[in-house]
Amino acid sequence: MGDLQLTIETDRDLGTREMAERFLTVLSRHSRFEPERFGDHEPLRMHYDSTHRESLVQLWLGKAIQPDYWSGGILLSRTKVVRYVATVSWVRGQRRMNSVTITVPEKQARRGVPNELLALGRDIFHTIEGQYGFACDRHEYMAKNMTEWWVHLQTGRRQGGKHCGHDRTRHLPGVYWANFFGPTYVKFFGEDRLEGAPAYAKERLDCEGWLLVTAKSPDAWESPEVKSIQESLVDHMGRDAFFNIANPDRPTTAPRFELVTSLGGYRGGVTHRSIATEYVRTREEAHQFIEHVLDLIGRLRSRVGQGSELDLSPESLKYLDASAPPPVGAEANEDARALVREMAAYYGEVVRRSLGGDWTITSGDAQTPIVALPDGTSEDPFVRIVKLLHDGDRLSAWYDFVKQGGEKLLR
Repeated sequence: MGDLQLTIETDRDLGTREMAERFLTVLSRHSRFEPERFGDHEPLRMHYDSTHRESLVQLWLGKAIQPDYWSGGILLSRTKVVRYVATVSWVRGQRRMNSVTITVPEKQARRGVPNELLALGRDIFHTIEGQYGFACDRHEYMAKNMTEWWVHLQTGRRQGGKHCGHDRTRHLPGVYWANFFGPTYVKFFGEDRLEGAPAYAKERLDCEGWLLVTAKSPDAWESPEVKSIQESLVDHMGRDAFFNIANPDRPTTAPRFELVTSLGGYRGGVTHRSIATEYVRTREEAHQFIEHVLDLIGRLRSRVGQGSELDLSPESLKYLDASAPPPVGAEANEDARALVREMAAYYGEVVRRSLGGDWTITSGDAQTPIVALPDGTSEDPFVRIVKLLHDGDRLSAWYDFVKQGGEKLLR
């Protein structure tokens, strides 16, 4: 048996607070899979427990944003009891699935973990509103979905290759040890066909999906019996729905998906940053904003009538979190837009005074007012206010994250 891989795919946006909270709750329910460390690149240096949950969520939400395209990802790992690495990845602005992949090393895969991982997969599939998923021995995946291998010169073992068969607008990648089908595929194949599918085991899932298992254990994928079941399953479901590495260019069919290509409910590739730039459109406006930061803060104090709470201390950000108004769009009236500018001025000035730094203007087309910090990172207060109003991301939590050096992990 090789490493054990579980992949769950969804057409939903995983880069949101709701999805982050949902996923972490699932892992906490399966305590043997609760992570010990997290980060956005190896090695994972940030320790995780219940007290660090908000830091993980902020890292999850705080990836770099670019207009019309945003990608993000989180890595989690555990080394005790059950050893694994989990990758959560999402892309906006392109028509492709977002996914959760959990890999358990070979030694762990032999210790009764496959059934536990399958139970976790069911829960994740339901929680992130999965459309497709699979679990298998890594060797099975490599045989069915990797080409153009490169080989380690000393050991002669295959080390990697080109992944293929993963364009969901064309086909499914194949049939494996365990196969998850979500509502779109249930409609595409038909309930009766899935219910009558040949399999070692099958299960109707609570999320209006199906789970089809082709063998008792994932390491049996090369046995004649399992190969026969998998071939029968492909024939039963329809060969034109599945990628075949032996004939990769043959015509195939797939259902239509409304893949998420936008951010926070906005269509057409709109992002937090592109929303934020609507509040300061020109370099002249950016200069005027910086010049009048203290005046804007004074207006905010007068507006809310709570001058004593808004004392420019980091603790005062909790007041803004608690009193934030409903979401404000770029098309809002001038008073609502003025409120966003006042809040951005306040948050930016808190950061500047508490962490050191200077107000400046970004280069390039956006020309946005930012606070440049001594460690070489920067804070865009308009993006933070937009995320507070639209996603509920607390300024106080993000400030603590930045203070601990969190921004460096995002770069």
